[in-house]
Amino acid sequence: MKNGPCLFILIAVFFTSCGDYKATTNSKSSSSAISSASLVAISKQKLEDSEADVEQVTQELPTSPVSAQGWKLVFEDNFEGAQSAIAKGVDPSCFNRSPVCMINWWGSEECLEHKSNLADLNKCTWNVYKYYNYMDFEAAEGAGVNSFHPSMVKVKDGYLYLNAEKSFYTTKRCKQKFNDPRLGNLENYSMECPIISGGIESKKIDGKTPGYQQEFGRFEVRAKLNNGPGSWPAHWLLPQNTAENGCGWPYSGEIDIMESWANGSDSVSGTLHSGDCEKKIKLSKGFSWKAKEKFYPELTYSQRQETFYKDFHVYAAEWDKDKVRFLVDDNYIGQITMGDIIKNKNTPRGGLPDKIPSGPFYWILNTTIYSSTKEPLNTDNFTKQEHIIDYVKSYRKCTDADNPASCYQPSYKNTDALCPGIREYLGDFQGKSMCEAWPNFSISVAHCFGNDGVIDSQNKWCLQNEGTWYKARTLGEPCTWPRAHFGWNAGKPVCSAIPNFKIKKSNCTGDGGTIWNTYCIWGEDGWWRARDLRD
Repeated sequence: MKNGPCLFILIAVFFTSCGDYKATTNSKSSSSAISSASLVAISKQKLEDSEADVEQVTQELPTSPVSAQGWKLVFEDNFEGAQSAIAKGVDPSCFNRSPVCMINWWGSEECLEHKSNLADLNKCTWNVYKYYNYMDFEAAEGAGVNSFHPSMVKVKDGYLYLNAEKSFYTTKRCKQKFNDPRLGNLENYSMECPIISGGIESKKIDGKTPGYQQEFGRFEVRAKLNNGPGSWPAHWLLPQNTAENGCGWPYSGEIDIMESWANGSDSVSGTLHSGDCEKKIKLSKGFSWKAKEKFYPELTYSQRQETFYKDFHVYAAEWDKDKVRFLVDDNYIGQITMGDIIKNKNTPRGGLPDKIPSGPFYWILNTTIYSSTKEPLNTDNFTKQEHIIDYVKSYRKCTDADNPASCYQPSYKNTDALCPGIREYLGDFQGKSMCEAWPNFSISVAHCFGNDGVIDSQNKWCLQNEGTWYKARTLGEPCTWPRAHFGWNAGKPVCSAIPNFKIKKSNCTGDGGTIWNTYCIWGEDGWWRARDLRD
């Protein structure tokens, strides 16, 4: 995001240009039509100084990071086993009941044969995958390499293991279509694949699994990732009701809290998938996080290259109606805000505004092994991979009604990632980021209102329609830099012209303006004082 040249070329129109810094939704032009009657009335008024008639935000702006009141824990699974969980109050039936196995994305069945090896898994919360792994990229039919199998899911010594191993299948029937009688003879894919791996989800299956679903909050996993040929561990969220709006995936949303691929062992990613339902255009935006020295100074270079699969790390997403933020070890790695313009090969020129999903989402934790055309996988020499999860937690935002002692406040780091470019992150207000403006750049009242903004009560902050609060060096004068403010006339600012620029009467009236004494009002609701107003 290098917008430096734009700053020097057109700094006076900062909020209506400059790539990623421009307002992205519902932008109103700063010009507007002025009636003849209004112009006559204005021309009879005496120029006088007065305060701007502005909409003011009366709430005190905070200086603390997002969710200053902290987070209230509402769900957790520490994978400590049946005995410990029951001793802490978990219903014993959640461990005694038969596991539910997913036989594709929507179909399920009880799998009694796995009750023993899944005895320590809370089956009130989790369903187990038992089907061909559709995330095996776009392998041709009959050429898949990976399927999910319940035997690869284990709870042991306080951890959840989602392993990947060479399978016990002797047949070569991987990703072959067949009519599945369990699905009413609908098509399914065979799962006799050379590699099997583990996956679970917390989706509610009516009459079988209550699961766990939540709308908005902080979603957190502490894990040590698997690594090696074809590795693709993931922690993610999907909507419980993907088709309730008639759109389905990905238009109803997908939040990938963490993904890691074999070709990038020293990095992880967080991504939001969405789309335009009517136009059937998929949108996605993500952020990559590398184990750099400035974030992990205690590790050597080689240790940083291996840290995500040799050490435990905390992967999290914070989600509300306005945004999704991604974090690794409480370092912000990026943010997607409602209305951010997304440009990819599928979008029309100029991109499309992103949408933040809503509604209850459920957890998915899985290990995928894939083989791409660029990285063919030798399944014969595949060695065991372990994806180990310490805990899963979900939080909601704390409120004034909560005991502060019961609220968890993370120690956020790398907060500058919330403000692109050279702006400094200063906190949150009304669900929006607050960012320092460009150095020595004064954001004017006129700019703020010209872009659907509002001004705070102290005339220091301007909320632009791109959903971000910008702190101005000077936000008392409404004239765009480098024009000076002289006062107000009929509620409109009177500004000096650009230095050394002479406004002609013909220019003024030719652009829909009129003349008042030595001032010219243009159609952008501002009086401009001419150095020399002449014919």
